[in-house]
Amino acid sequence: MPVAQWYCSGLVNYFERGNLPEDRALLYKLCVEGLLHTWDKRRGIHSEFGLEEKLRVCREVAVKMQAADRAEYEISKVGEIFTAVLKDPGRAENLLKHIRIRTGLLIERRHGVFAFAHLTFQEYLTARAVFEGNKEGIDTEMLVKEHDDERWAEVIALYCSIAPASVAGHLIERLIEQEDTPSL
Repeated sequence: MPVAQWYCSGLVNYFERGNLPEDRALLYKLCVEGLLHTWDKRRGIHSEFGLEEKLRVCREVAVKMQAADRAEYEISKVGEIFTAVLKDPGRAENLLKHIRIRTGLLIERRHGVFAFAHLTFQEYLTARAVFEGNKEGIDTEMLVKEHDDERWAEVIALYCSIAPASVAGHLIERLIEQEDTPSL
């Protein structure tokens, strides 16, 4: 079992009372939403920030990092993304502090440098950003164009698991139309 799945399964097993989903995308969804919001809420810890707001900023950080082929970003870059999404520098700063201290999803690896707790969370959030829309403009056409770049392989797989079958099917059809490559 890959490390990310092991980590997630441990979290979900503990917090979801042993009910582990077979679908990796659903497993990562439970982990991400649990880390960001659900598990604090269950313990009676309230936040001024809602789940959707937390997800929105994390998706934008993830897709920007993925597009830049980065696993870490300086706090200034993360802060800029939060501010661009929230359009309120004070609120963005408070949300970044909340996510850093409370969630364990976006962590400070070393002073002033942030990363997702595991690359899989970045890939999952990127797939959600592609499906739900993002400020970077990364869409399925870009995934088709970049399909042979290995950093997008897991994003494509997770996107196909997140999207409805007809939408995922369209992406798969577009990939089949491409010239044969080692990744296909």
